[in-house]
This record gives sequence, structure tokens and C-alpha cells, in this order.
Amino acid sequence: MMLAATLLVSMAFVPAVSAKEVNNFDGGGISVSKHVSKPEILLNESDIGIRSLSNPNPSTSGLTLIGSDASDTSNIYGQQLMSYRMYSVDNENDPDYDYFVIWVQSTDKLNVPLPLKWIKTGIKNINNGEIVDWSPSGTVYTESGETKTLTLGLSVPVVASISQTFTDPDGKLYPNVFTTTQFESKWSASGTGTFDVGFNAAGVQVKSPAGTYPSFTWYASANEY
Repeated sequence: MMLAATLLVSMAFVPAVSAKEVNNFDGGGISVSKHVSKPEILLNESDIGIRSLSNPNPSTSGLTLIGSDASDTSNIYGQQLMSYRMYSVDNENDPDYDYFVIWVQSTDKLNVPLPLKWIKTGIKNINNGEIVDWSPSGTVYTESGETKTLTLGLSVPVVASISQTFTDPDGKLYPNVFTTTQFESKWSASGTGTFDVGFNAAGVQVKSPAGTYPSFTWYASANEY
């Protein structure tokens, strides 16, 4: 699958709930991690978008939202809003597997005088499924005031995709970790960091044996280092 000045992402599923675990870094950072066993729609699309940098809601085609949640977290170091969405792929034509798209995003801002240096956002500990595609798939350079779009097109014989338009301070967004059970994207600020809000997103396409659904952990962290 290909990706240029654009980025790619996907994910999906049914009811269940997430156990929340918040870990605050010592020394200038913030972090959130939540596990999903059988995702349910805990928030509507319009509720997940608060405080994002541009249009907070991804555009989709050929996907059905089956899970969503958000976490709004703060500590003495800063503030973070994180959300996840899970989708099933409509009308996929593989009798042996079901396909899902998982999309996570995070906006972070550290409190002055701490400059925001990086944001990591990802999906890990995937069970009953494996990652077959991801976005971003390469480095995307960001520039203050410049609009970017991340897109994930699916690698199954069906017309389906997810994309999101955003703006970010000067920096770059790129795949930081990717295996069959974990994908993490990282946004790094240019120079010594920024006092503005930073944005990061990651998306994966997961295939699971027919009739099963993946469980996973979605997470984000940000720091000045």
C-alpha cells in the first residue's frame, strides 16, 4: 500500500468496555493507556472531536463505526485529549477473515515553561488479529499553518478508506514502532519544541479470523524531552 504527502489508517468492532489506566511521567510529561476487549460506542462522532487542531472527525467510506471512546486528561505538566474509533469494513469479500480499522488521535499541550517536544500515539497488545496495513507509512513533514491529510486505503477487494485533515506546528510525523501486534506513530517538534498544541494520529487495518474480533490497547504520551 502506498502513501505520499498523505497518510493512511484503518480499524473496527462491537460492544464491550475499556479499563482505564493513566500513567503520568515524572519530569514533564503526560500519558494515557486504555484497553478495549469488545469495543462499544461510548461517545458519538461529534463528541470525540473536542479541542483537535483542524477537522477533528475523520472522513470514511465503506466503514461502519462500532467502537469509540475519548480520554481528557491533565496533570501539573500539561493537558491531553485522546480518542479512538473502531470500524468494521463493509462488504469485504474474504470468507476466512473479518477486517477492521482502528484510528487513534491525540492533542497535547504542555504547561509553560515546558516546551512540547514529541507525541506518541498507538495501538498495541492486539489479540485475535494482526495488523496488515498502517498509517502513517512514511515521514510527513508538518509546518505551522499548513494543512495535511492522512489517508488509509484498505488492502481488501472493496472500496473503503479513512482520512483526516489537520494542521500541526513545525515538525514531522512518522511510524515509530510497527509489528503485527503494535503500531505507533510519533510526532516530533522541530528545534527545541513548541508551546503550541501538537497533534498526532495513527491508524491500522486489522484482520481477524472470521467471526472473531480483536482486543487491543490504545495509548498516547507526550513529553518535553
